[in-house]
Amino acid sequence: MTKDTLTFKYRFRKGKRTTPFRAAVAEITPDSFTLGGEELPYASIIDTTTRDKNLIIQLANGTGLGEKTSSGQASPGVIVLAIAKGTALDIEKTIDRHSSRARAKAHQRQLELAGKAEEYRAKVCPHCQATVDLSGLDSTRNIYCRYCESVFTGHDQIVTNGDDHRHCDECNMFDRVRGFTEFYFYFLLIIYGFSSNRRFLCDDCALKMTRKMFFINFIFVLGLFPTIYNRIKIASGKKEELKKLAQANNLAKKGKFTEASEIYEQISGTFENHPGILQNQAIAAAITTEEAQMGTYLMRALKSCSNYGPTMNTMRQIQQAANKAQM
Repeated sequence: MTKDTLTFKYRFRKGKRTTPFRAAVAEITPDSFTLGGEELPYASIIDTTTRDKNLIIQLANGTGLGEKTSSGQASPGVIVLAIAKGTALDIEKTIDRHSSRARAKAHQRQLELAGKAEEYRAKVCPHCQATVDLSGLDSTRNIYCRYCESVFTGHDQIVTNGDDHRHCDECNMFDRVRGFTEFYFYFLLIIYGFSSNRRFLCDDCALKMTRKMFFINFIFVLGLFPTIYNRIKIASGKKEELKKLAQANNLAKKGKFTEASEIYEQISGTFENHPGILQNQAIAAAITTEEAQMGTYLMRALKSCSNYGPTMNTMRQIQQAANKAQM
């Protein structure tokens, strides 16, 4: 098995169900990606992400799928693979490495045919080795890899690792994000049971969830064990330079813009205008209706990292809202 070739076993996941009964075999090579013998073109893969042992693949509209793969879709254009044998994150990075390279080469050919070959510019992410297409964008100190969500410099130095620090699924703020189990136990006379849910949260959102777990579970000892585990997990393993990030995010969500900004500026100074921190400041300004400040932070984020996806999405949403308001 080479670095660019990988085989793994999987089942399709739809909600909480997995099919088929026996795991199928998938193979990844530089030229093709097959699921149970049916090819899934790299050019059709828009995005991938992992959640524990699940690999989520988003496909382009109109992607032709084989019979088994088509029936295995979790929803139209989305395939979720429950990895039975293999590591989901390694599989995701291998797919991204090949699909990003194919997509970048296709764009390069388009520019060459249009007589704009000199506009093509790309960098390989030092963390996941995906090809980041930077064509048509300003050259900035930082570069964002949309595949692994890492931020790195033009000299291939990793600033923040996307496996650990990225934008939270629920509050959209940049922080350390990990998987947490939300667990509740109940006992009512002769009726008892529990509910469990897996969530991927930043430290601040996880702390809020854990406090809720404590107040619901504290009268039942069984429910306290996962609560205590989550609390220890939140408090441990933080990078010294980013220890106060969750505190700043919490202040921002409460509308305490000035207090949050003081912490953000300290962190941003250490990381030389990290676009994720600046994006957080823009969100904090939006919460307190500081529209002018919000625009300033968004522009600073793009000057620091011209392809920073979260900021580009925010700018796009603002423009769409402005266009609707003018209609």
